[in-house]
Amino acid sequence: MPEWLKGTVLKTVILARVSEVRILPLPHFKNFSVLGDCCFNCYYAITMAKIEIVQVKNHKFLFLDDYLWMWDLPQEQELQRDIANQAFGDVLVAGYGFGIVTKYLLESTKVKSVTTVEKYQEVIDKIKEFGPIYGKIIIADFYELPENEKYDCVIGDIWTEIDQRFLDDYKKFKEKAQKFLKPSGFILGWGKDYFEFLLKKGSD
Repeated sequence: MPEWLKGTVLKTVILARVSEVRILPLPHFKNFSVLGDCCFNCYYAITMAKIEIVQVKNHKFLFLDDYLWMWDLPQEQELQRDIANQAFGDVLVAGYGFGIVTKYLLESTKVKSVTTVEKYQEVIDKIKEFGPIYGKIIIADFYELPENEKYDCVIGDIWTEIDQRFLDDYKKFKEKAQKFLKPSGFILGWGKDYFEFLLKKGSD
């Protein structure tokens, strides 16, 4: 840790990219840290990501740190449309992706508002090169987001695949999402039925 940081309270988020480092105020990230002999409350978050979008035959594939993370094939668009059709009222979306589900949500007459939490500013910057950004965007880690606002629906698509290996990721999302729900609200998500089946199977 650099000497000049010791004894300092940071009240910023550092968004680091290959070509630039930007410092933005965001006091929601709180961690207790020990630097040398000095103890203090330090507010910080560091986000570093390499984002690449490859376009093949009018379809896009997004790589996050060289890992294929998402795509906009017709099958994916249909899945996201089905999720959006179930939503209503005030909706919180974890993960922007290509903005497919957000676009469908905004087109729904049942939906009052859409707020999307995206961890990586780089994703938004890259998506802008291919078209408009839909809805209200908050750049933050979904799991660090304060829970003061409540929603009718919380939608998640922040695990890599619909596979048993990512059941813990779904459970983590579900636990956090429940804290955002209004009394009559519910959770939606990519692969939710499969993950809920695994949870039920595990409890039998």
